[in-house]
Parts: sequence; C-alpha cells; structure tokens
Amino acid sequence: MISTVFDGIARHTREGYAFQLRAMTEGFRTAVAERDGPFGDGRKD
Repeated sequence: MISTVFDGIARHTREGYAFQLRAMTEGFRTAVAERDGPFGDGRKD
C-alpha cells in the first residue's frame, strides 16, 4: 500500500512529468537511457 503513495509522489514532480513526456514523444528506451546515463542507475556524474 505504501508503494502506491511513493509511486504517486515520484510521478507528480516536475522531473516525473518531463520523463513521462519524453517517454511518450521519443520512446521509453530513449527516456530511460537519458535518465540513467551510461551507468544505468540514475547517477548524473
């Protein structure tokens, strides 16, 4: 039940909306690759 709350929190942010839009326009794989970078774990370094 708590996972539903956290899922909602993560999706309803500026970054979450931007990710959803990118996934819809450019494809899910592209959006994930841009979000996760070369490491595949979300780091920005």
